[in-house]
Amino acid sequence: MSLMIDGATDKSVSENEVTHARIIANGEPKNIMLDLKALEHSHADGLYLGSRTRLQKWGWKRMS
Repeated sequence: MSLMIDGATDKSVSENEVTHARIIANGEPKNIMLDLKALEHSHADGLYLGSRTRLQKWGWKRMS
């Protein structure tokens, strides 16, 4: 499994973060959208905090 996290700006110009997982299902690669979350801040610290919070919610214990 690999995770892809990217930012996106919607029509109202708010910054969002989208998270996808890429997995192998029945021998074929498949992308699954896991989450779309509005960010409080779109600077590096805000992106990091959004990613860290989301991964911890899904059970990742530590992200330095």
